Parts: sequence; C-alpha cells; structure tokens
Amino acid sequence: RRGIGADLSRWPGSLQGWSGLTAGEQLKTRVMGKGEGKGGVSDPHKGPGCCGGCATDDPDFPADPDEAGCTDIFCLGLFLVFWVGIVGIGVSAISTGDLTALYRGADYLGNRCGVDDNNFEKNGESYSVPGDPDTGSTLGGYIWYPQIAKDLSLQQSLIAKGQWASVTLYGLCVDECPKVGSEPIEDYGHQARKNGKEGGEVLCSVAHEDDEKCTDDEILSKAGEDGTWGVYLSTMPLLNRCFPKSDTNSSDAKLCTDPPCTDPDINKPCYEHNVDVVGTTAWEISSLEEAYLCDRELDLVVSTTAKQAGAGFFVGSVLDQLNKLDAMFEALRENKGTIAFWGLVAPLLIVFGILIFFYLFAGVAVYLAIFLLLLTFAIATAIFAYKGSPSQPHHRAERGRACPEACSELLPVGGLSTPYIDDLVTQGAGYVGDKMDEHGFDTTYVTESSMYESMTAVNESMKEIYKWMAIVTGVLLLLALVFICMASKQIKRTTALVSEGTKVIKNSPAMMFVPLASYIAQLAAVSICALIICYLWTDPASSYQTTLGWAEELKAKANSTIDIAVDPNDLLKYETAYVAFGGLWTYLFYDAIVTTIISGCVVYYYFIDQDTAGMKDSRYADNQTDLITLSQIGQVIRCNLGSMAFGSLILALISVVRIVLEYIDDQTKDVQDANILLKYALKCCKCFLMCFEKSIKFLTSYAYTFVILENRGFCSACYMSYTLLGEYATQIAINKMVCFVLYWIQSIVTPIVCFLCAYKQMTMNDEKIQTGTANAYNYYGPLVPATAIFILALMLARSFAAVYEQTVTALTVCVLHDIREYDPPFIAREMYEAFELEPAWEERPMHEGQPGEPKDASKKRPFSKRHMVGHKKGGQALLNP
Repeated sequence: RRGIGADLSRWPGSLQGWSGLTAGEQLKTRVMGKGEGKGGVSDPHKGPGCCGGCATDDPDFPADPDEAGCTDIFCLGLFLVFWVGIVGIGVSAISTGDLTALYRGADYLGNRCGVDDNNFEKNGESYSVPGDPDTGSTLGGYIWYPQIAKDLSLQQSLIAKGQWASVTLYGLCVDECPKVGSEPIEDYGHQARKNGKEGGEVLCSVAHEDDEKCTDDEILSKAGEDGTWGVYLSTMPLLNRCFPKSDTNSSDAKLCTDPPCTDPDINKPCYEHNVDVVGTTAWEISSLEEAYLCDRELDLVVSTTAKQAGAGFFVGSVLDQLNKLDAMFEALRENKGTIAFWGLVAPLLIVFGILIFFYLFAGVAVYLAIFLLLLTFAIATAIFAYKGSPSQPHHRAERGRACPEACSELLPVGGLSTPYIDDLVTQGAGYVGDKMDEHGFDTTYVTESSMYESMTAVNESMKEIYKWMAIVTGVLLLLALVFICMASKQIKRTTALVSEGTKVIKNSPAMMFVPLASYIAQLAAVSICALIICYLWTDPASSYQTTLGWAEELKAKANSTIDIAVDPNDLLKYETAYVAFGGLWTYLFYDAIVTTIISGCVVYYYFIDQDTAGMKDSRYADNQTDLITLSQIGQVIRCNLGSMAFGSLILALISVVRIVLEYIDDQTKDVQDANILLKYALKCCKCFLMCFEKSIKFLTSYAYTFVILENRGFCSACYMSYTLLGEYATQIAINKMVCFVLYWIQSIVTPIVCFLCAYKQMTMNDEKIQTGTANAYNYYGPLVPATAIFILALMLARSFAAVYEQTVTALTVCVLHDIREYDPPFIAREMYEAFELEPAWEERPMHEGQPGEPKDASKKRPFSKRHMVGHKKGGQALLNP
C-alpha cells in the first residue's frame, strides 16, 4: 500500500527473505514476528494479542490506521454473542411478562388500573354496574387507598418482618388523585351486580348458589350503605398510586413588645390576635426600618397540620417521609432554571477556568498538589496521635465515676481551653437533667463530668488502633518527604506534562464531552438490562415455560438425548444473573472506550498534528483533520473494540468475585464470630481482590494508550505498560500523585462553588429574607435544590477531571515511549527541554528527508489517511529514568 518504491527491508516478515522460509516458518512469522526480544510475542511486542485479531506487528513506529487490524477480535465476538443471549432472554421476558405490575396498581377486585375495564370477573361470573353508560371502558389510571391506615395496622406483623410485597391495601381506580373537598368517590364494586342486572347479586368473596345471599362479611366492598368514600385528605401521586398528603397551613408574624404599641414614637396599632401569648402591647413589624426601632422582637408562628388519622408511629413516619419527598420534588420543579444553570452550565465554566489556571501556573498547581498531600498526611498523623494518646479519657466502667483530672487541663486542640468547653457541657448537662426530671428519671449521674467524659471518651481498643494508624501515617509522611526531595527532576517534568495536558484539551476540546455521551450509553444499557429483569420477575412461570420451550426445540434440532430439568426459580435466577452481568460488562466496556478515545486524541496531538508534533513530517501533511475526537471515535470502533471488551471483561469478573465474597461475608457472620481464622481469611481475600482490581484499573489506563498508539492487543499493551512502569517508576509515581490531588481539587472546588452561589442567589431572591420577615423554612428550603445542584456539579466535575487525568496519563506514555523507541523523537521543544534530553534541541539529528515543513491549513480534512513512517532508534537512551 506504500507503493512499488517502498523500502520493504524495514518491514518484519516482508518479501525480503520470505521465499526462503518454510510454510510453518512463514505462519510463525505472521503471528509472532521475526527475531527475539522486541520482535516476538514473548516480549510481547508483536502479534495480534491473546484474544485473536490481526494487529500491527511492527513496533518501530506508531500504527497506521489505514493498515491497522482488529485487536482482540475474539473478545469482541464474545461480547456480541453475550448480548445476543441478553436479547433472547429479553424477547422471552417481554412476550410473557407484565411490566404494568410495577407501575400500575390493582384495586381490591384484582383489576389493573388504567389497563382493565369495569366489567369484573369473579367466581366465573361477570359483574358490572347496572345502567352505567361507561360499562366496558378502561378504569382510571391511578389507585387510591381510602382506608390505608386501617389496612396497614391490620398487617403490622408483615411489615415488621419486611414482607412489604405481601401487604394488601384496599384500593379504588380513579382518574386522578383526589384532593380534600372533592366529591365522594363511588365504590364501583359496591354498585356492581351479577350480569349488570338491577337487583342482581353483589360481588362476594365466595361463590354461592342462586338462592343464597352474601353475608355482610363476605361482601367485597367495604364502603358504607351509600357505596361511597369521603375524601378527607389530599393525596399525592407516586408511581400512579395516591398516598395521603399532610396539609399544613401556617401563618407567622414578627412582633415587637418593647417599646410597646402605646409609645407615641411608634405610631402602630396594637396586635389584636393571640394576646394571651404576646400580650396586649405588641405591634407587628412590617419592614426592616421598623425592625430597627424594636428592642425586643417576638416571632409568632401559628400552624395547623391535617394528617392521616389512626396511622400510628410507624405508618405515620412512612407517610411523613413520602410528604417530604413530595415537597422536595416540588422545590426542584420551582427552581429548575437555577438548577440548569448552576448544575450544568456553571460547572463547565469553572472547570475550564481551572484548566486555564493549570496552563498558566502549572508549577504552582503541581507544588500546591504536593503541599496538600503532605498536609493531609500531617493532619491525619496529628489526629490519630491525639486520639491514641494516654491523656485521652476512658469510657466509664460504671455510671457516675468522676472525670479524671486531665479533663480540667487545657486541651491541645486548636488552642481551645476547658472554660469554653465546660460552659457548653454545663449547659448540655443542665438541659438533659431538666428534661429527665420532667419525666421522673433519676438524674444523680447526669453531671458535668459524666457528660464531658461521654463526649470525649475513647476506649482502649480504639486507642491502640489510633496509635498504630498514627505510626503508619507518620511513616508515610516521612517517606513522602524523602521521596519528593529526591525527585526534583521528576517534579519539573510533571509540571511540563500538566501544562501540556491543557494544550491537548485546547487542541481537541470535544474530548471533554466524550464521557457525557458515554454516560447516556451506559444509562441506556443498564436501563435495558434492568427492564429485562423487571419483565422476568413479573411473570416467572411463563418466562420459564417459554425459555424451556426454546431449549426443547434446540434439543430436538440437535437430536440430543439430554434431559432438561431445571427448577423454574433457579432458571429465573440464572437468567437474572446473566443479564445483570451483561449490564456490568457493558458499563465497564463504555468506560474503556472513553479512555481509549481520550488516549487517541493525545496520540494525534503528540505524533500526527503538524501544529503540535515536535518533528513536523511533511508526509503527514495530507492526514490532518479538524475533527480530531470524531476521527478517534471512528478509529476505536473500527479496530480496537475487542481490546476494550477484553479489558472490561476482566474488571467485570473481578467485580463479580468481590460481590460473591461480600455475600458470603454477610451470610456467615455467626460462623465468623466462632471461627476467627475464617473471619481473617475472608478479610484478606476481600482486601486482595480490592487491591487487584485497583491495580488492573491503574494498568489499563496506560495499556489503552498503547492499544491505539501501536494497534496492539490488550495483553501486549499491558505488558508494555508494565515495562514502562518499571523503567520510569519514579516519574510515573510523581505524575499519579499530582494528578490524584488535582483531580480532587477539580471535583471538590467546582460543586462547592456552585452550591454556595446557587444558595446565595435563591436566598437573595426570597422577598421575606430581604425584608427581614423570614422564618427558618425560608433559609432551609433552598437547600434541596442547592443539594441537587451540588450533585450535578460533582458528576460533571468528576467527569471533566477524569478526562484531564487520562490526558496527562496518555501524554506521559507518549513522551516516555517516544524518547525510548523513536529516533529522532517526535517530542516538542518545550517538553524536550523540560525532560533535559541530550543533545540540545538545536543539535539534535533530524531524520533524513524530514525538513519540518509548515503545515498547509488548506489541506486539513476529516478522516484523512495517515502515512506514518517509523523511526528506528539507535544509540544511547535520551532520558535517564
């Protein structure tokens, strides 16, 4: 593809000497590559990878996308086959399941609201309301519970056991959730008669002969004689179910009692309400100017709350939580504009502002990150040392023991002395003692000393743990100090990488939004799997029979004699686990794709783009593009999805093993208490798997860069990452340490700023706060939308911070691999000088025929072909690790 005049001698396995090989040697050369060391998979620097494919087998230059093969193709095939299985289970589940069971309630007759009509079937007979013109029409889409408190109180034993699915409520289908003051709701079951005839039999719980009548206890309807239910409380819709809503009416007034309303300077009428509480000389404050005239202010709040009668403590608590949830949703709806700006737009502006700071003051950012890391270790060491010090008071062995003399000494915490703390303790002890006296409790042991001691006590076992934690953090602090002092050159290189990372994002800003597209794809995949699982569990028996029928059909086609005997419940669990694992694998698969696309943008910036590459090769002039991110998405989809599937499969399997261990740990608590060896064995296994998972995630962040840089399989890329980490361990450690802190700076600063600004804006827009007539709700109410803003800003900030972190990681791989493998390297001048490479920039040798021509912008076009030429390195290493 390079033309007749191409130098075939630079290609391993080329035509030169090919005819002299046997057929077996030719095949081995195709798969393994020629030679030892870098040439063989054992290095492994060549070959398709350990999951199949036809990856590039020449390691001496970045891969040419036009000649790149598919890496780890077998793993991609496995992923697709796995999803074929999920689709098959989904088709079976959807064809037999009933998803309306999850979001449509059923009335007391067993009819599905919004699905079934008002012709009722009971005991093999048909019932309907005589003369109803709407007979045969669909029931209302909401279900209302007219006696919810009574129903729940009768089933408290089921609620106590957590068997919520078995709780049955008396419900009626309605067109909308009723509000207090609405017309009474007719109980259609009370009016229904057999075959819709006047005077026919009513709906009974049991079948009777024609001449028998239902007793009062057997009548299904529990409505009164008129067959209606009164609406005494407003209701709120939640999953098409109407739950009682507490109606609260309140009024508040700011009053002044001194000076009195009779004072000639006040000239305000006396307050005429609640005089038994506020007195007869109080007057109402209606402005901030009037508040300045008052010396003694009173807040008068009068409120009434209508609640579900007979709910009891537990049911009342549940209903209260539902009411709070409804109030939260209402607050979010009222402030959706503020949430959209401060939760979506502002985080983007703040993150780009932080990146500009990193670009202009990279050195400050790096040393700030190092300082914060050391400060964290120092604070942790001080706290653990204080908690584990002998001067800490112990738990009281018995009630009423006096606090030791150490309590009366100064506390070495921020300069706080016991007089201040003792004052707080005295107030607390007095309040608790008064309350206990009111209820007839013995307050002999409620003293200042006992209160102080219980607040500051640390038991002996915890003191020992704190002591060891202080030793560990202290040693880590000392090692970090020594390590940083010895890594001054590496810190300088990290500063250059931090600054260069912002230039990569400037070169292809669209890469910042790739994770957001991934979130949508992940949400879609997880939602599909969750939907299939919901369909599976709404009709287990039918799903089992359908699946078994397919298996029997396959068995007949294969003329197999194997008996298929699977318990329906077991099969349902297997299907659920299969679909859930597919969702987890797909979620991690999209994460891997995002990492590789970001790495591809860095590879383009470093090696290909003639505006940014240090060695401007004129042969790259026709493969420039303005759509860098889109071109890398296309490259990953065309060649590297198999490696993404391989890496995500490994992480998914590790996650499954961790989940299984957590389940075993939870189910064997009693056995572990009796067998300390088993307990520590499980703890060690969980710790090992956690560390192993972290290590794999760390390694793959480097490996995916090699996957797209040299078109390698996942195993080969992991091996190259491992060798790179071993050779430049100090540099990479400094990079990760700094990137870790910078990641959390972006992730914490952004949501906090958005939260505070949004809260300030909402309180400033509150008229009562501005006029000085606000109550507690006016200050606490904005916290709900402000919290939603904090969560949204945190998600976006973490997403953008992760992009920047992976950018610096991929840039590190490009720089270190470039100066190790390519001669002359592609490194730009700023990075060349920051890494103190030899010889000097002006004296470095240029590749023959590469004059470094300036790029012609008119030749830019998307998805253009890249004709890359390798640069075989010779001579001494340019960089001292």
